[in-house]
Amino acid sequence: MKRAEKAEKIHEIRRTALAQGAASAVCLALLILVSIIIPQTKITAGSASNVHYGSLLLEASYTGYVVVAVLAFALGILLTLLALQLRKLNQLSRGA
Repeated sequence: MKRAEKAEKIHEIRRTALAQGAASAVCLALLILVSIIIPQTKITAGSASNVHYGSLLLEASYTGYVVVAVLAFALGILLTLLALQLRKLNQLSRGA
């Protein structure tokens, strides 16, 4: 029973790690794609007199940079979770 439970736990951790790895790969691909597209967009400087600082990032010219920042943050989270799952899998494999 204990061996079956341990095997099931290892299988679940591997499945989770695989899903997180796939999500990380998709996020990285999106990050690269958006980073390639951003330099090709025409960025116009808005006049600072009629733009409030809080809404400066909501202009259309800065949207790509915000998307890249959010994707990079999500990629960091996914890779951290993947590393934690792989560490847990390694500890289970060793029998600790």
